[in-house]
Amino acid sequence: METSHQHFVPWVPLPDSRATDKWMQPLERFVVLLYDRTSTEEGVNQARKQLFSKRGRVIDGLCPEQAALIQHNNRAAYQAGHCWAQMMTPAPEIQSPSEWG
Repeated sequence: METSHQHFVPWVPLPDSRATDKWMQPLERFVVLLYDRTSTEEGVNQARKQLFSKRGRVIDGLCPEQAALIQHNNRAAYQAGHCWAQMMTPAPEIQSPSEWG
């Protein structure tokens, strides 16, 4: 059986900002379930629409849209994979954060 952490293994040791397509769908499903554990929606954009229109949730209680989720995860991957992963390296090779959200 596949576990959720296996989707994030490609980030180790240094993440690649182009790997988004591989892990985005399982990540979206995970976020959807965080906001509504009974939802059958696979994507956050569809879940936002369902939560707002059918369940009457206020905007502040909705999951992030897909673009925001991608940006947030790119920033988190950059910080964890490039900055923190090299914190003990005397002269770390840190990529520019410009392509990481």
